[in-house]
Amino acid sequence: MSRSSWWALSCVALSAGGAASGSGSGSGSGSGLGGPGIPVALRSGVRGRALQGPIHPVEQAGQPNEAPLPGAVITVQPAAGGREIERRVADAQGRFEIVLAPGSYRIVPLPPQPGAFLPRAAPQSLLVQPDRFTVADVHYDTGIR
Repeated sequence: MSRSSWWALSCVALSAGGAASGSGSGSGSGSGLGGPGIPVALRSGVRGRALQGPIHPVEQAGQPNEAPLPGAVITVQPAAGGREIERRVADAQGRFEIVLAPGSYRIVPLPPQPGAFLPRAAPQSLLVQPDRFTVADVHYDTGIR
C-alpha cells in the first residue's frame, strides 16, 4: 500500500471512529460533550425538552395545546452572549442534553428548519451548578392563533 493510500485510509478510519463514538452534533472540542476543554467525566450541564405550541387554534379545557418539537436546534452561548459554545438537535420526543462546565450560560433556540420564521423561541439564561443538570424546557411559538 502506498504511503498516500495509507494516509487517506487512516483519515477515513479516524473520521468514522469519531462518528461512531457518539461525538454528536456539537460544535465544540469534538468530544461532543460540551465545548472546548470540557473533560469527559464532567457531570453537569443542561437538559430539557423543546416544545411547540399552540398546536390547536382554540384551546380546550383538559386538552394539551403543546407538543414536542423534534429537530429543534438548541445552542449555548456565554451568559453575556458571543460565540456559540455548543449545539444540539432535539430528538423525536423533543429532548436534548448538553454537558457544560458549571457557570452562567444563555440558551439560544433555533427553528428546526434553518432560516424559518416559525416556530420560534426566546433566548433564556441559566445557571449550571457543579455535578447537576439544570432543567430548561424551551417553548417555541408556532404562531397558531
